[in-house]
Amino acid sequence: MTPIDASVPRYVCHRAAGPISIDGVLDESAWQAAPTATPFWLLASSSDHTAALAPYQTEAKLLWDEDNLYVSFWGESPDVWTLPKKRDDSDLGSFFEILLDVKCDSTSYYEFAITPGNAVRDLYIPFPAAEGYWRRWAQWDAKGLRTAVRIDGELNNWRVTDRGWTMESAMPLRNFLDGEGIRQLAGTSWRMNLCRQECAYTRPDPELSGWSRPIERFTDPRRFGIPEFSDQVVG
Repeated sequence: MTPIDASVPRYVCHRAAGPISIDGVLDESAWQAAPTATPFWLLASSSDHTAALAPYQTEAKLLWDEDNLYVSFWGESPDVWTLPKKRDDSDLGSFFEILLDVKCDSTSYYEFAITPGNAVRDLYIPFPAAEGYWRRWAQWDAKGLRTAVRIDGELNNWRVTDRGWTMESAMPLRNFLDGEGIRQLAGTSWRMNLCRQECAYTRPDPELSGWSRPIERFTDPRRFGIPEFSDQVVG
């Protein structure tokens, strides 16, 4: 197992006390009680590792129960913009992204990107060199994945000043673990990063940011943070 970088952030993922409705509205008491993963840091280049906060900030939260891992995002954006895409398209415009190294081997990981239009790209990368052939690995689809988004403003209308957008998701744990692994999840940890690509019609370049400060690229498992699964129930 690759040694953990002491500089990466940690997150305590609590059990949800009751059902989570995947509707893009984070009104369950469990979401209110869950810790917030923030701030998000701009993607740094390989030659300049200066830490800089993203101008448009993001807040993410996690919960779990015996069936699902729940992940939500809220992102500031004055111009919520996306491309009309279908599942597993390449150029998505703006998106929130979840990267999960379930084996903690800093090699393989699952990737989920969700746009303001609720288009999803999900894939499994089995080894680092496989990234260049992502279309092959995008043939993997998470079974039972549910996502929902809410726009605080008006999608794809640069004349309207938006506040931002919310994404809520439920990922069945059976995509990652067998029954015994799910029963023993409390007290264990994974590796994870939560990332964002913020695009706008009026800005030529996207803003790239992550919870565990990304250097050169989002998809370096050595830079992933650590979610710790707690048996404490919230909500």
